[in-house]
Amino acid sequence: MGSNSIVELQDVTKRYGESVVAVDAINLSVRRGEFLTLLGPSGCGKTTTLRMIAGLETVSSGKILINQEDVTYLPPYSRNTSMMFQDYALFPHMSIEDNIAFGLKMRRVPRDERLKKAREMLEFIQLPHIAGRKPNQLSGGQRQRVALVRSLILQPEVLLLDEPLGALDAELRRQMQVELKRNQQQLGITFIYVTHDQEEALSLSDRIVVMNGGRVEQMDTPKMIYEQPRTTFVASFIGRCNLRKGIAEAKEGRLVVFLDAVLGKFPAACFNGVEAIQPGQRIAIALRPEKIRIGREAENCQTKAVGILKYTGFLGSIVRIVVELAPGDEVVVESQALPEAQVGEKISLGWNCDDAIVLTENSGGDK
Repeated sequence: MGSNSIVELQDVTKRYGESVVAVDAINLSVRRGEFLTLLGPSGCGKTTTLRMIAGLETVSSGKILINQEDVTYLPPYSRNTSMMFQDYALFPHMSIEDNIAFGLKMRRVPRDERLKKAREMLEFIQLPHIAGRKPNQLSGGQRQRVALVRSLILQPEVLLLDEPLGALDAELRRQMQVELKRNQQQLGITFIYVTHDQEEALSLSDRIVVMNGGRVEQMDTPKMIYEQPRTTFVASFIGRCNLRKGIAEAKEGRLVVFLDAVLGKFPAACFNGVEAIQPGQRIAIALRPEKIRIGREAENCQTKAVGILKYTGFLGSIVRIVVELAPGDEVVVESQALPEAQVGEKISLGWNCDDAIVLTENSGGDK
């Protein structure tokens, strides 16, 4: 474990009974002071992983280290972590300042001292005037802020957050994302955050761990996760993506990629990830919708095709376009301008090969 790491998971597995494997021998190293997000669909193991770090779930096998200390079987109160839940779990009969100070009360901190610290926390989130209120007198955003500082008042080295913004409406959720990231940067505390929201993970995180089926598919920065996914699952789960399956072939001493009858063959050298390709290997290419050009813009692209315009949808800053290359074979395009063609008419589309990411069958993360 490096000196910059604060949490490490070594081959951690969680089983329920003999047949259900919720988390399958994952390895993670969390850097001190970073905002790390566990991202994946329901049932991928992200919340179970978070709860094992917190000590709320027992580990079936493997080790969890915090600050180079083996805490695998230590109780939650011995780990110097704190956890924030989606429902906030505020005590309805207590005032806000008593809610915030509750953890200090459990540690037998004198009342005057703990209330002083609670008020300092309210000043930090710029809500000193709500100290005497009850939780049912607060807005959703205020409750979220209170739950955050209640978790922080114990000065944990690691804050664990289980979809804390999930109950908020879309606009408030966006506001809270900005505030949460700002608070984390100001305090310098390590945040380990669970969400199934790709946009939230991309905007908040220093690094993202994409999980699927209890395993780590990829662990990287948001930029690399989006632009250089290692597996077809990551490519399709993070943002919109057009996946085209194909096979690598040797032709006249050169490697080419045969995609399908519609798109044909292309020199493999123009694809990112070509070093991983061998003749005869089945591959897929991932194309982000914003990388595809349509109409006149497609004329100078290295790869071109013609299809039928099936749909256009105006989404404010972008236009979403669907082009059918063959019956049942559609490509999604995102453009800043409406296409010149009308729905039902032929339209050209194209992309440059450097924008296509090659994914091989054996590409993957922590498998």
